[in-house]
Amino acid sequence: MLRKYLGLEVQTFRELVSTNRYLLDQERPNPGLAVLAIKQTQGRGRLGRVWESGSGGQLTASFLIPTRPWPHFLPCLSLLVGLSILEVLEGLGAKGLSLKWPNDLLWEDRKLAGVLLESRPEYVVAGIGVNLQVGTGEYSFEVKNRLVHLGELGISAKPAELFESILDQTDRRFVAALKELAPLLQDWERRSGSIGKRVRVVDSGLSGTIKGLGPAGQLVLQTEAGQVELVSGEVVFEG
Repeated sequence: MLRKYLGLEVQTFRELVSTNRYLLDQERPNPGLAVLAIKQTQGRGRLGRVWESGSGGQLTASFLIPTRPWPHFLPCLSLLVGLSILEVLEGLGAKGLSLKWPNDLLWEDRKLAGVLLESRPEYVVAGIGVNLQVGTGEYSFEVKNRLVHLGELGISAKPAELFESILDQTDRRFVAALKELAPLLQDWERRSGSIGKRVRVVDSGLSGTIKGLGPAGQLVLQTEAGQVELVSGEVVFEG
């Protein structure tokens, strides 16, 4: 398909330290630039965590999202990218997937994919990772039992082809959300496995039940003291 904003130029590398870092280091990047690394050696997740990528069996890629045309709350882009990845994987036959606010894609509470957004004045770098065929033995003990890969779901996907499909769907979602945000938020809520669950906010220790998303894409949490809206952070399921 002909994309309008995202993935207008795709570069592929055998190995990069970090696909996000590569784009962030560009002085004047093409607004539609996207990069795919067969292997990423020092990837980062949210909150500065190491983003382990095994030995090339994971889709590790990043792309630029222009912020000038985006009229909504910036963190909504994380919801948009995560939902787009889920829709592409469902199209390949994956079942039982769910979204966890703000940036994880799960299968039976095990992480299949993640999103990391990093901002610059005129654009956002969206880094994505999707577990493909990596054996759990290639990861540290800390994370190996919390992951799942597409191969376990009976799905085979080539990184370059999968990335192209994700760019297509994310661009399509981006164009639609420029006109109206509500359908994106409604579709995200329908695919979320978090609504109604009790969670704890990691950085504050606040606990409550997830009610859904607010009109700007913020997470609405029902606590003993009343409703709280979160615009960023990390939540873990309780119980």
